[in-house]
Formats: sequence, structure tokens, C-alpha cells
Amino acid sequence: MSTRSNLLPPPSDAEEVRLLAAAFADLHAVVALVVERRQEFLPGEASEEIANAWTEANESFLDLVKKLVQASTMHAAVKVPKVAEPFTPEGLHQHQLIGPVGTAKRSLMLRLKDRFFSHSNSFPQSDERRAQAAHAAVDLFECAASIAGSIGGTLGGVVEEFLLLLKQGISLRLRRGH
Repeated sequence: MSTRSNLLPPPSDAEEVRLLAAAFADLHAVVALVVERRQEFLPGEASEEIANAWTEANESFLDLVKKLVQASTMHAAVKVPKVAEPFTPEGLHQHQLIGPVGTAKRSLMLRLKDRFFSHSNSFPQSDERRAQAAHAAVDLFECAASIAGSIGGTLGGVVEEFLLLLKQGISLRLRRGH
């Protein structure tokens, strides 16, 4: 059963792209928090390297969100080329980032973000809660990396690679048990 009333029309492509941009803006906040609190999430030897890498990757995250916002204001062309540009409604349709599959991807990413915050923002903070937050971050970053990879292009690739780097670092710390 759908959670949306049948009285409301489905969101337009432009609204779906805007929602995708908002999801990546939220993801940016999660990544920034993990990098800021890196001593809790990452192995010590990788902590400063990832912080330095974030300086560069941060720009790609911001550019990705900006391009998605710009794409949300574009009007879909009548003809869809065989290979559409990634930051157009046509390209986002081809990569299943808008429409029913895109909605499912975005919804999963938002639920995983909420799960991360439910653990990372809980008080009192304990080792168990930090571990739960780290596991939630791993799941979120894996999901988001897949979505960023679907966008394609250089920006999607840079964001995907940084998310996978964070995921691997957090997973390594979790396997070490501290």
C-alpha cells in the first residue's frame, strides 16, 4: 500500500531531481560530520589523510548538488537521445535516478541517513551507540556511492570514490573493534 494519497499527483521530474539534490545535500552534512568526528569513526592512521582528501572531495559534493539543482530547473526534451547528459532530466531517467526506481533509491538513502543520526545524536553517547552509528554510516555510504555512481561523469565518480573510501575506513575501524 502506498504511503502517498491517491488524491495527489506523483512528483514531477523537476521535483524528483530537487529531492535528489536535497538528499545529496543531507549526505554532505553526514560526511562532514564523520570527517569532523573522524577519531570516532576512522582508523588513526587514515584520519588526517581522509580529512585532507575531504578538502578536495567537498568541492565535488557541492558541485554535484549545484548541478542537480540546476537540472531540476531544466525542462525535459521531447526526444530522448540514446545517451543523455548525466545532469539532465533525460540522463537522470536513463540512470533510473528519477521515476519509481529513483524514488526507491532516494528513500533508502534518506532512511539510512535517519538511522545514522538516530545513533550518532543519541545521549548519553556510548561505545555501543558509536559502533551502531558507524555501521549505519557504512550502509549509508555504500548506498549513496551506488547512487552517485549512477549519476556518472567526473563529479559522480569523485563523490562515489570518496564515499567508498570513507566506507572502507569505517569498516576497517569496526573490524579492529575500536
